[in-house]
Amino acid sequence: MDGNETNKKYYLCCFCNTLIESAHGDPSEIDILINITKPKDKQYNQIFYCHMECFREQLHEEIKMHFVLECLIKTTDE
Repeated sequence: MDGNETNKKYYLCCFCNTLIESAHGDPSEIDILINITKPKDKQYNQIFYCHMECFREQLHEEIKMHFVLECLIKTTDE
């Protein structure tokens, strides 16, 4: 293992529990904020990582119709 590999971060997908390679919008981060209607001091967050495709697969069909991140990913990967 060279010096660069010791600083490399690894991410596991919270949906499929596999390693996420860096490509096509991955890794992606999901930041869950709970108690959003409460004062800031009563709100808490936790971050999860996932494959963009795993996230998309979990969305309801009606929500997928409004999923605009795919267009943004295609533009930023080029």
